[in-house]
Amino acid sequence: MFVLYNILLLLASPVILVILLAKKRCRPGLLQRLGWLSEGLAEECRDGRTIWVHAVSMGEATAVVPLVQQLKARYPQDRIFVSTVTETGKETVLRRLERQARHLYFPLDFPWIVGRVLDAVKPRVFIFVETELWPNFLRAATARGVPTVLVNGRLSTDSLQGYLRLRPFFERVLQTVLLCSMQSDRDVERIIRLGADPSRVVRTGNLKFDQAVRTSPDASNQIRRSDFGLYQHEELFVAGSTHPVEEDVILDCYRRLLEAVPGLVLIVAPRHIERTDALVGAVKARGFAALRRTMLSTAAESSSKGPRVIILDTRGELAALYREATLVFVGGSLVRVGGHNPLEPAACGKAVVFGPHMDHFAEVADMLIRQGGGLQVSNAREMADAMIGLLKDRARLDQMGKAAYELVLANQGAVARNVDLIARILEKRGGELVSPACSRVARPYVVLERLLSAGDRSGLSWILFPLIPLSYLYGLAMRMRSALYARGLLIQHSLPCRVISVGNLTVGGTGKTPVVIALMNALASGGHRVGVISRGYGRRSSADVLEVSDGHAIRGDPAETGDEPFLIAQRCPGMPVAVGADRYRVGRHMLDRFGIKTLVLDDGLQHLALHRDVDILVLDAIAPFGNGYLLPRGRLREPLSALGRASAVLVTRARQAGALDSLKAEIRAVAPSIPIWVTDFVPSALVRVGSEGPSEALGPARLKGERVLAVSGIGNPDSFRWLLVAAGATVADHCVFPDHHAYSREDLQRVKQAAERVGADRIVTTEKDAVKLAGLVSSPSPLEGEGRVRGDIWAVRIELVWIEGREEWARMVLQ
Repeated sequence: MFVLYNILLLLASPVILVILLAKKRCRPGLLQRLGWLSEGLAEECRDGRTIWVHAVSMGEATAVVPLVQQLKARYPQDRIFVSTVTETGKETVLRRLERQARHLYFPLDFPWIVGRVLDAVKPRVFIFVETELWPNFLRAATARGVPTVLVNGRLSTDSLQGYLRLRPFFERVLQTVLLCSMQSDRDVERIIRLGADPSRVVRTGNLKFDQAVRTSPDASNQIRRSDFGLYQHEELFVAGSTHPVEEDVILDCYRRLLEAVPGLVLIVAPRHIERTDALVGAVKARGFAALRRTMLSTAAESSSKGPRVIILDTRGELAALYREATLVFVGGSLVRVGGHNPLEPAACGKAVVFGPHMDHFAEVADMLIRQGGGLQVSNAREMADAMIGLLKDRARLDQMGKAAYELVLANQGAVARNVDLIARILEKRGGELVSPACSRVARPYVVLERLLSAGDRSGLSWILFPLIPLSYLYGLAMRMRSALYARGLLIQHSLPCRVISVGNLTVGGTGKTPVVIALMNALASGGHRVGVISRGYGRRSSADVLEVSDGHAIRGDPAETGDEPFLIAQRCPGMPVAVGADRYRVGRHMLDRFGIKTLVLDDGLQHLALHRDVDILVLDAIAPFGNGYLLPRGRLREPLSALGRASAVLVTRARQAGALDSLKAEIRAVAPSIPIWVTDFVPSALVRVGSEGPSEALGPARLKGERVLAVSGIGNPDSFRWLLVAAGATVADHCVFPDHHAYSREDLQRVKQAAERVGADRIVTTEKDAVKLAGLVSSPSPLEGEGRVRGDIWAVRIELVWIEGREEWARMVLQ
């Protein structure tokens, strides 16, 4: 296949060369593209401390700016090259990354050229953006032991259809890619369909959400209205990245808008500024004054009044202009180009209008529409009607801008996730799931977790095949049980108080306990007399009813009560907590003893024997349904039809997962009208484990820049690592233990050794693990001979933050 590709490439080489020479914008850097690099560069790169990032053009180069900046901060001794194909991409690199990276033109994909360049640059990792698959380059890099990483990967419908025609070939090409970091679930599905190894594919979100959001322009990128000859009363209609044909539609729309707002000035930013002369002619043909941005410094041009069209024939000013706009249209969307980036105006808090052809940003466009921050139009009439409506309803216009801005903020975090993955490759930790110094049970446990989460996308899913019959029988039993309760053949008891259940559909790892804590504290703040009852999973005590807290003092220890109820009692002072297998009996005890008016049922979705007034189902956005199978083949406790029994779905870790369109669609397919609330967890404090008296706490900002060893025994250990990465920490290694693990002093000793081995500044753990580690850390320990270990372990306290649905939560749950 590669031989055939190279024969065709060789036959096409004269045409390629003619095109490169004929197009003015392709001539710069032609020698570099042919593999002629300076001898000084090759000598400089001999040490092998080079990171190579490839971005095609201006849009991709802009997207990788924060990624390159974070890589440079993490590896200051490395040189970073950012290659592009276009001159606009080069200008972006030189302007935005002047002190962090240097520019290269990407070589033509001939074997002798790419080999020459790779031998000169000697990168220790090659990172390329948005599915730029160059077969010979990727193959040559792999042959030289250079790991290749696709970041911000996406596949448009047209691109996918083209690639699928040659699927056997591109399947071979994708085998050379060590990691495919994709923007969305749709892109994950498509790259796997094209032939990528599912075990090498991960969804990290869209880097473009992480482009700097500025509420006001900085000094280096400030746009003054006077530079554009704008008067105080005039407003801006900015059409960005436009193409032929749709510019006629924009001019027709502008004519109608002037009837509603005579003081409106149109600025058109053509995608290719070499088309400026043609655009000037088109504007004048419509009877409008046409002004070039580069000519506005002259007195005659800058003193123009009345309706006019300013053509932006400069680069680097469009994003700043969006901040000054009243109306925004994103081009490439009324013609079959695929649309351009709507996140730039959204990040400036602007309502975004675009056409029907947004395939390159399909998921972002859908999110903007659903969030209320974007409008999609098909022609000049629709565009004018929509924009006139916004100009007449300024409150709606402002609300749309706010919704667009909040959408950008809610989906940030992709840069941190990608940097963490790249760091694991650079530090040769990519294949090491857990520290070899940790508990022996950790490694097989984590491997099993990967299988239960990956399902049929894992190359090892055949191992779970024998469990299919058991999974089928378990599902049949759960459906029969649910039907018996629904028909009244099994009795459901009711308590004379309000009962709110918080439960899971999967086994562990959704963040249910922090949700319970947030709910308890919110109810107590609203004046409710509230308590919580739990099964107390993993507890040592067999008592039918065990009080963990009477609202004044905590009784027992985590081993006796269960780690989650113990943590809830710690975090919810003044509220009684009790555990027991028969939740009705425990509830009666709580009512008789404490006079509770509202009971929170922890982990209660499957406890059908007790009536609930509100059923909150918690889903982890990262792995909401595990591998999609029921126990024991998968992690589902019940079939997905159980969604219909819930009052609402609360999605956690939304920012870690990125866009949630496909998850919402899956939920709606089962329960069309169910409320979906979207949340995330953020660190709120670092608490010293085992501290005597009041907990010694530090602000979460202390994690930034620290090299930490993570320790966790929770249902979703990856979520803890992502949380630390998002907080700015470098996770040197992660000691993973099974969920609800009972720690021993030997475990603690191994953790200490692992921290010394990786040179960690701090050992950090989860709050749930901290309650079990506290006794070991506070008591005489073998770690330092005698006495407790001072400051060795810190727990990351987290809190729930709302992205969508807070008002509905308040109405349904708190009021």
